[in-house]
Amino acid sequence: MPTVSFNGQNIECEDGDVILDILEKAGIKYPFGCLNGSCGVCAINVNDQQALHPKSLIEAGTLEAFEFEEETRLACRAKVKSDIKLTQHTDN
Repeated sequence: MPTVSFNGQNIECEDGDVILDILEKAGIKYPFGCLNGSCGVCAINVNDQQALHPKSLIEAGTLEAFEFEEETRLACRAKVKSDIKLTQHTDN
């Protein structure tokens, strides 16, 4: 069972669970918009891309991969496959 670490909280989940769903089930309110990978509101920083399922590297929807930093993914689309540490994404 993978463990997601976010804001000092460790959350166990199933392989293939979507990040936004994991956070929601743990009672964490994370911003989101469209839920289909088009708006980018749910961007989240991922410490290890290897901990995501391969299709999470290029999300479905209209956003292009170059619009975010390499470590940033969409929480509504990215699926966890192993232990992972996440941090809130901020626009700088």
